[in-house]
Amino acid sequence: MRTVPVSEFMPTLRQLVSVVLPMQLEQAIVASAVRFCRGSGVVMASRTFCQVYEGQTINIVRDSAVNRRADGILKASDSALITSDGVALQPDRDYHALSLDDVFFLRDAQDVTITCTVEPVLGAKELPAKLYDDWLSGICAGAAARLYAMPDSLDPNLHAHYEREFVETMRQAMRWRLETSPSMSPSAPVRKREFF
Repeated sequence: MRTVPVSEFMPTLRQLVSVVLPMQLEQAIVASAVRFCRGSGVVMASRTFCQVYEGQTINIVRDSAVNRRADGILKASDSALITSDGVALQPDRDYHALSLDDVFFLRDAQDVTITCTVEPVLGAKELPAKLYDDWLSGICAGAAARLYAMPDSLDPNLHAHYEREFVETMRQAMRWRLETSPSMSPSAPVRKREFF
């Protein structure tokens, strides 16, 4: 996964907020990126295993090659879709989710693919390039809203404006993800019921 330094977001954010220290800008950008990733799910990671064994625990993102290439800036942010030979595995029957990043398998499985949404860790110095390339204005609006919400802000009314812009961009990103990745869309399980 390609990454870009947080400093690449600064020129755009500087157009929205002018009187803040650079360290506060970076923290606001990373916090906005985390919130954006959680709310929209646009950054995804996937791992494939030829074989997993009963009793095996797998780290979805932390130990993945994607995270090693990104210098450990990513963590899982939502539940994972786990398939074996193209068929979705069922929680509590085939595996237990120990945490957002750890999965404990209850049975052997072959050709296992684990896909989940990811987010940057707080304090990251780099962010996924997808956020910069596709959602730059939304991330910066979220950072600006965060900075204008501070008690010593020059114009606290701008917080509401940038917050609306951030939320709208996040919703647009979520709609895009749901339309382009229907297999990751949440779906209610089909329940068999008998009445009388």
